[in-house]
Amino acid sequence: MTLSSRQAGIAFRFISIDCGIADDAGYTDPNTQIAYVPDTKYIDGGVRKNIRSSLGNLYAQYQSLRSFPEGTRNCYRLSPVRPDGKYLVRAGFYHGNYDGKNSSPVFDLHIGVNLWKTSQTLVRAQGRRNYGATSQLSQLRYPEDPYDRIWFPISNVSDMYPLNTTKKVKIKTMDEFEVPTPVLSTAIRLTPTYHLPVRITANNARAGDRIYVVLHFAEIELLTSNETRKMDIYEGEYGSGDLQFGNYSPPYLLADALVSNATLYGAMYKVFIYPSASSTRPPMINALESYLVRPMDVLPTHHGDVEAMEGIKSFYKVTRNWMGDPCAPEEFRWDGVTCNYEASTPPRVIRLNMASSGLANGIPASLANLTALATLDLSNNSLTGAIPDFLAELSSLKLLILTGNQLTGTIPSRLCEKQQNDVLSIREPRLIIMMILIPLDVSISISHLIATDDHPASSTVQQRINGFFKNNAKDPDGLKRETLCFTSWGIKNITNNFAKAIGKGGFGTVYLGHLHGSQVAVKVLSHSSGQGPREFQTEALVLTRVHHRNLVSLLGYCDDEHNLSLVYEYMDNGTLRDHLSGQNGDTSALSWQQRLEVALQAAQGPPLTKKGYPFSFNFGLSRAINMDEKHTHISTVVAGTPGYLDPEYYQTNRLNEKSDVYSFGIVLLEIITGQPTFPNWPEKTHIVQCVQSRLECGDVSNIVDPGLCGDYDTNSAWKVLEIAMACTARPSMRRPTMSSVVAQLKECLAPDGASDVLDSFTMDGRIEILPMMINSGILIPTAR
Repeated sequence: MTLSSRQAGIAFRFISIDCGIADDAGYTDPNTQIAYVPDTKYIDGGVRKNIRSSLGNLYAQYQSLRSFPEGTRNCYRLSPVRPDGKYLVRAGFYHGNYDGKNSSPVFDLHIGVNLWKTSQTLVRAQGRRNYGATSQLSQLRYPEDPYDRIWFPISNVSDMYPLNTTKKVKIKTMDEFEVPTPVLSTAIRLTPTYHLPVRITANNARAGDRIYVVLHFAEIELLTSNETRKMDIYEGEYGSGDLQFGNYSPPYLLADALVSNATLYGAMYKVFIYPSASSTRPPMINALESYLVRPMDVLPTHHGDVEAMEGIKSFYKVTRNWMGDPCAPEEFRWDGVTCNYEASTPPRVIRLNMASSGLANGIPASLANLTALATLDLSNNSLTGAIPDFLAELSSLKLLILTGNQLTGTIPSRLCEKQQNDVLSIREPRLIIMMILIPLDVSISISHLIATDDHPASSTVQQRINGFFKNNAKDPDGLKRETLCFTSWGIKNITNNFAKAIGKGGFGTVYLGHLHGSQVAVKVLSHSSGQGPREFQTEALVLTRVHHRNLVSLLGYCDDEHNLSLVYEYMDNGTLRDHLSGQNGDTSALSWQQRLEVALQAAQGPPLTKKGYPFSFNFGLSRAINMDEKHTHISTVVAGTPGYLDPEYYQTNRLNEKSDVYSFGIVLLEIITGQPTFPNWPEKTHIVQCVQSRLECGDVSNIVDPGLCGDYDTNSAWKVLEIAMACTARPSMRRPTMSSVVAQLKECLAPDGASDVLDSFTMDGRIEILPMMINSGILIPTAR
């Protein structure tokens, strides 16, 4: 089998392929001086076969072949391809009974995406005739014809006489046919009494097909002044056919051509050339070409999609039936590829399913050129590396499936934004809505601000007191921040498959992790919490909007339905309780002054909204949020760390600013007493009830952490205790505002703050402190 391509007008660039020869068996044909190359780099499939030598002397091109026992379509890629260029493609076939079946195979041939013909071992051009060539002259081709068109000699026709000349026949400037001079130097003519019939058999033609016929002329006889050669050229029989050209006279020694574009009414096309009435010389003709015109009604795939798919094929080394055009013809589109088909536009790739295809490496940049892609499924492969940001540039992408791979890193924020806006769905792991954070003025439960047992406290370059809280000077309030979204696999990778638990709370277990060389704390929602992805998503979205110097940073989260996790900055100074008890590795617990500094930083959490409708979240998961400027609270169901939630929530199902105040009051009591929310005291009740009962004795030393060994100012202790009890007062309307709490704590921290009174601290129904006798040995506050 031979296959050749010629491009018109570009220095005779040939691609001449001898199909089936070995990779190192290229050669130059001694008869034509055409260089033939192996077909390996032009085809992906098939097997090499040889023709039996007993069949005689065959042209070298017909001694080997490539057979295609597998696949519905096998395609040779011929290049270079220039848009709008003219190409002559010739394919030669010889069966030679290579397979011993004694029967010729039947198969279809396509040029591009359009059917060429159904073939039984041989495909013939409709015709290219060189009239007048001598019988000894074989077919004329390259190098005489620079495009290697094959001209077959026609000379021994009855009642026709050959003509020839040794003079040079000129070719017109910009002649689009460029017939070789040896072809134009010969011709045939009739005797004066006969006409010239030209019959063209259109192989494999159907009624209604178009045929393109080119008649080549050059007058090579020198006529006298009283001689003329004029012809009438008809399509069909004389008297019943249509006159195509009348009184035509060919120019002397100059190439000329007449073109007929006709409709076939059968398999035979007939042209008759008659002498015109005024002609003194009989008709003649030098050469003829005929082409059967095949309509190109099947459009090839959009060129950008073709380049993208070829790039993907090359990147992943795809060996399945990815040959030829990805979408067309529709019945031969590539496996896993779905396209849209519209009558007037090229097909576009809209879905690509490469799931479970044994793919390795990363995600190729070629995908970015599939601009009409709506669904991409790369699941269950061995893909590695990061998820590229360019996927967000696919404006038509609606579904992205990446589960079952070893991808690392984070999901690009632009992809997450698309999911947030319901433009894109990301499956397995199903990622929650992500966003570029814009500061939002909120007040948040104090249990977000102070690290408890289920969230270790901060480690910074500050003194260990400041280390409980995030204080990011490089990222002050008011600047945009980006929260990352992690895959389920990424969470397992960060935590080394959840190797080290460092805490446990109402949310779930906290694990130590490592991200980009830094430690992180990963909170994994417990399956027993009763919360689901929707509740988790609501809470996570709130946390991403909160940014404050005293708030532990949320770095990202994962919303795989089997792994709902929050990733926080790790605070390696231990928990607040560790520092209160001195169990953080240091030699002593926090001093009274240090405790006041901690309390003040906690109180200075994210400010109330400036629009007058504060809202709050306790440390837990929120269900239904309905918030607008007319509301001053949120109706929600929460599940947080036990002991910090405002008791009124259980009656009202509402959280507001005073709920935050209550949570802060609990933390303040922990700072004062050194006890958890349910102290290890004989009372065995909540810390508020425990402190209340001890206050009845009027002795603050029974309340303040004994680990301080009395090293604190009694008046300061009473003031801070009074602030804490006021924050936990019921009903909530009797509680102070957080701004008042901050002001009073600042007074307690002032150099002479220990002697200041709480004159500006307005509380209804504050706790009464009964005066006690000095000599009783019981500590009492200064007289008010």
